[in-house]
Amino acid sequence: MNSNVSAVLAELNQEILGNAQLKAALELARRNEACFVPGSGNAGDGLIHLGAFALLNDMNWSPRIASERGLADEPDRGWALLIGGAMIEGVRDERMRALRAFLDRGGHAIILPCTMFGFGELLSKYADQLVIFARERKTLENLRAAGVEHASLCHDLAFAVSPDFYSGLSKDEREGELLAYRTDEERAKAEIPFGNLDLSLLWTGDIWRDAAKVEDRCRLLGGMISTYAKVSTDRLHLGIFAAALGRQARLSGSRGDKIPGVFEYSLRRFANVEFHDVAADAPPAEAGRPRHLEEVIMLRDQAARRSQEEIQQRVEEVQRLEANALAAAQRAADLRAQVENLRRQVATHQRQSLFYARELAATTAELGRVKEVSDALWREKETWFVPREAQLVAEVQRLHDELHRPPVVNSSGFLQSLSRSFRMISYVLFPFGKRRKNKRRKMLAALWKPK
Repeated sequence: MNSNVSAVLAELNQEILGNAQLKAALELARRNEACFVPGSGNAGDGLIHLGAFALLNDMNWSPRIASERGLADEPDRGWALLIGGAMIEGVRDERMRALRAFLDRGGHAIILPCTMFGFGELLSKYADQLVIFARERKTLENLRAAGVEHASLCHDLAFAVSPDFYSGLSKDEREGELLAYRTDEERAKAEIPFGNLDLSLLWTGDIWRDAAKVEDRCRLLGGMISTYAKVSTDRLHLGIFAAALGRQARLSGSRGDKIPGVFEYSLRRFANVEFHDVAADAPPAEAGRPRHLEEVIMLRDQAARRSQEEIQQRVEEVQRLEANALAAAQRAADLRAQVENLRRQVATHQRQSLFYARELAATTAELGRVKEVSDALWREKETWFVPREAQLVAEVQRLHDELHRPPVVNSSGFLQSLSRSFRMISYVLFPFGKRRKNKRRKMLAALWKPK
């Protein structure tokens, strides 16, 4: 690594560490127990995360880590320290969308060095709740124009990484040129050159939470870059990495002003860095927007329109499925009602069957008892009436004979006997009245008394 590179790295590193506004903001974050929110970025963004962890380590502070989506779970009127990077309305606006809800609840945010274009309405509304550091002058102008009072300049946090880290990765053997141009919607080149290797896509996503793993990934990336003698790219941090490793770095502009802005503010000091503005002949961009942002938004809108029909078809399919599901649910409810009704009918029939069975059993038992009584009466007839039937017939015959016996001479005795006979016959044949019944019973008892 040549002396110019070492000197510039040390100079930029000391300017960051000595930035009074940055130190005050970090102390403010620590006093308010702010959470640290890493970004969801690519391999090049690993450098700014490594620089952020170096700053926190220099302060001997290990804040609680939160995600961009996790801001929704942070307490009202809380504080958050967010990693910087590119924040471009309509292109790279996920972080600001997540931040809006946090600010709505009275939260305060400190955003580390970044490039920010657009978001004028959001910045104006929450200006008093924001502390933002710009890594180039254009962003600073936009922030102040939006009314953000606490806006300051600070070098990109890739320069907060210790110069010893870069010197330890630099190799003496190097050859060839690395073409590492963007392949996403931010690229300015119409055609991707042959042999292009977009190294920034080596890692991407929300993977920058652990300082040790961040350093390991940055070492791997730096080891690959250091094998080349020259790096041509429109990726800002690949260019910074190449410059810090002492390689010839040829930077080209992408969509937006972040690369020319950072080049003018920081990278111009490196003798091994040159900037080629591929959009120099483009018409001037609208104030407050990056160059060619309108084209990016147009491409995004075209893609949205192309997918609109498919989305509508999906919506209709979902609605149809929902209607079918509702109909099926109604049918299932009807079937459940029918089953419940059948269950009630079966239960009623079972109760009726049980009642009838009990009634049948009771009737059968009653018939059995009647039969027993009938059998007892029949046995009584056989044992008492039949044996006495002949005796009764003989007694009636005797009475008959007495009635037809010739009268005796003694008229008074005869009349008395006849009167008694008639009275006896009348008791037998006409046993009416209580008195007659008693007489008849006594008379029969006397006649049938066994001798």
